[in-house]
Amino acid sequence: MKFSDVFIVLVLMGLFTASLGFAFNTIQKIDSVMYETKSRRDSLSFISRSFANTCNGCGFESLNNWQKACKALWKLDYIAWSDACEFFDIEKGNMFYGRWNGPFGEGEVYCSK
Repeated sequence: MKFSDVFIVLVLMGLFTASLGFAFNTIQKIDSVMYETKSRRDSLSFISRSFANTCNGCGFESLNNWQKACKALWKLDYIAWSDACEFFDIEKGNMFYGRWNGPFGEGEVYCSK
């Protein structure tokens, strides 16, 4: 085998290795974005649905338990709930409001009884 043949094979192997590394790096970035998007969706879905279920007597025993569980489960920076009569002209206990902020985004939810 000539030196030029060895050189060509080495160059082609180098190009193949570089392109393979680039492909793996791209796949890793896509996987990271997909994980973040899935976590954001799951967080939003769980927190809002469990809030509505708790307001309607299912799920957690109280909204305080909902608040503590969601804060721990999703590592939220802030989560709170209140009776919506504090800022809407409605009867007390007819509608509740929840708000949160965390690593997977923020959200707010309303639920009427």
